[in-house]
Amino acid sequence: MEYQLVENQKELDSYIAEMKKCEYLAIDTEFIRRSTYYPKLSLIQICFKPKFAIIIDCLSTLNLDVFIDEIIYNPKIIKVFHSSKQDLEIFYYKKKSLPTNVFDTQLAVMLINFTKDISYEKMVKDLLNTELDKSLSTSNWLQRPLSKEQQDYASNDVLYLYEAYTAILKLLEKHNRLTWLENLFDSLEDVHTYENSIEKDLTKATNDLSKESINIMYSLLMWREEHAKKIDIPRSFLLDTEVIKEISKKAPATKEDLKKIVGSMKDRMLKTIFEIVQSPAENPIIIKRNPSLNKSQAEIYNILRVILSHVATTKKVHNSLIASNDDLIDVVFNKENSQAKFLNGWRFEIFGSLVLDFLEEKKSLKIKGNKISLE
Repeated sequence: MEYQLVENQKELDSYIAEMKKCEYLAIDTEFIRRSTYYPKLSLIQICFKPKFAIIIDCLSTLNLDVFIDEIIYNPKIIKVFHSSKQDLEIFYYKKKSLPTNVFDTQLAVMLINFTKDISYEKMVKDLLNTELDKSLSTSNWLQRPLSKEQQDYASNDVLYLYEAYTAILKLLEKHNRLTWLENLFDSLEDVHTYENSIEKDLTKATNDLSKESINIMYSLLMWREEHAKKIDIPRSFLLDTEVIKEISKKAPATKEDLKKIVGSMKDRMLKTIFEIVQSPAENPIIIKRNPSLNKSQAEIYNILRVILSHVATTKKVHNSLIASNDDLIDVVFNKENSQAKFLNGWRFEIFGSLVLDFLEEKKSLKIKGNKISLE
C-alpha cells in the first residue's frame, strides 16, 4: 500500500487527469467541527487505483476548484464513501448542491446481513480480514506538518475502502442482490437531507406543545440557525434544543422568568430571545405525524413488525432497508393507496407481497416450534 501527500498544484492536476478516466474511486475527508458551525476541511483522501492513494492537503495553497468540479461532481464517476453524510455535507456547503452517483458502503453492507451503522473498522475486518488502528480518529487534523502516523491513518481510510467496494459488489452478485442497490442512496443526494434541521427538531419536539408554543419554538430555531451560521459556532453553543423546547412550552412573561430557564447569558442575547418569545413568527412548517392506531390497527401493525423481522432474518438483510415504521403504519391505514416503499421493487418481492396476502387474509402467521412461517 502506497500513498502520496499532495501539496503541489502540478501534482494535483496530474492526478486529476488520471482520475477523470476512472469508473469509481474511494473518498474520505478529515475535518474539525468541534467549535464551529461549518466544518474546517483539512484533507481529502482519494484511492483511484489498487493499493495507491493520494492525500490532498486542503490547508495548503492548492486551488481545489477543478478537482471538485471535474472529480467530486463528475456524474460519470462512482464516488465510494463510508458513512457519507458528513463528507457530502462539506461539499454541499461549498457548492449548494450535492455530488451524484454516490455509493455508501455503510448502507450497502446492510443488504448482506451486516448491522446498521457498522463502523469502517469493523467492515474492513469482516470483509477483508484486516485490522485497522483507529486511535487517531480524534487527531488534530488542522496541525501542520502532519505526522507520519496521521498520513498512514488517513490513507488507510480509502485504500481499504476501494477494496471493500469491490468485495461488496461480489457478495451482492453472489446473492443476486445487485438490483437491490437501486434507489438505496437517493436520500444522500437529496438537499433536504442537509437542510431540514429545523423541521426535524420541530417534528421531534412538538407532540405536547400548543400552536402558540410551536410558533415560539419555530422562531427560536430560526434565530439560532441564522445566528450560528453568521458567527460560525455550533447550534448547541447558542441554545440547546431542549432548552428551546422548555422556553417555548413555558413562554416566560418576564426576563427574570426566562433567566430561570436559560441560566447565565449575555444581556443582549437574553433580550433578543425574550423579544422572540413575546412576538414569535407564525410557523409555516406542516408537521406530519402518524395517525393514532386503534386497538385493532395496533395489533395488525405489531404482526407486520413480526413478519418484517422474520423476513429480514430469513433473507439476511437489515430490516430498516426493507420497511420503516412509517411504512408499516401507512399500509395499515391506506392499504389501497399506500405509498410504502416496500410495495415496489425487490422489497415487494420479499416482503410487500406477504404483507398484502396477510392483509387480504390469503396467508396467516403460524408458529411451529420456535419458528415463524406464513401459510
